[in-house]
Amino acid sequence: MGALGCVGDGFRLADSPHPSHPCGVGPFPLPLRGRGSFGYCGRLGVMTIFTRVGLVLCGIALGCLPARAADVRGKLLFLRCAACHSLSDAPSAKIGPSLKGVVGRPSGSLPGYPYSAAMQKAHLVWDAATLDKWLTKPTDLVPGTAMAFAGLPSEKDRQAVIAYLRDPGP
Repeated sequence: MGALGCVGDGFRLADSPHPSHPCGVGPFPLPLRGRGSFGYCGRLGVMTIFTRVGLVLCGIALGCLPARAADVRGKLLFLRCAACHSLSDAPSAKIGPSLKGVVGRPSGSLPGYPYSAAMQKAHLVWDAATLDKWLTKPTDLVPGTAMAFAGLPSEKDRQAVIAYLRDPGP
C-alpha cells in the first residue's frame, strides 16, 4: 500500500492517480493535517468547504435534506413518539393513534381509534398552542388520559416536534 495523500474531503492512497489535484502533484505523499483545519492540504481547504456547502444546498433543493436544523431535530425527537404513534394514513397498529394530519384536528376524532373517556370529553383542537401544552405534560392538559408520556420539558424540543408534525415530509 502507498502512503496516504490529500484529496480534500478524504484520503486516497498515494499511488492512486489524481491528475487534477490543485497542489500540482501526481501521486502525492503529502503530510496530512488534522481534521481541525479547513481541509487536508492548504490549497484544497477552501474548495472543500464550498464543495460541502454546495452539496448540502443541492440536497435541500432536491428535497433530500431537511431545509432547517429544526426539521432534523423534530424528526429525531419524533422517534420517541414513533414507539407508540405512526404517521401513516392507515389505521395504526400501534398503541396510539396515527399523528398524520394531527395539527388542526379535533382531539379524539380519528375514526376507528378507541380513545380514553378523558380524551373523548376533552374537546380540544390540536393547534400549536394546545400541542405545546400537551407535549409539556399530557396529564396536566387532559387528566385521566391513557397516554403514558412524561412530556418534553424543553420548549425548543416541543416546537421542533410541532413543526415536524405540521409537515413531516415524504
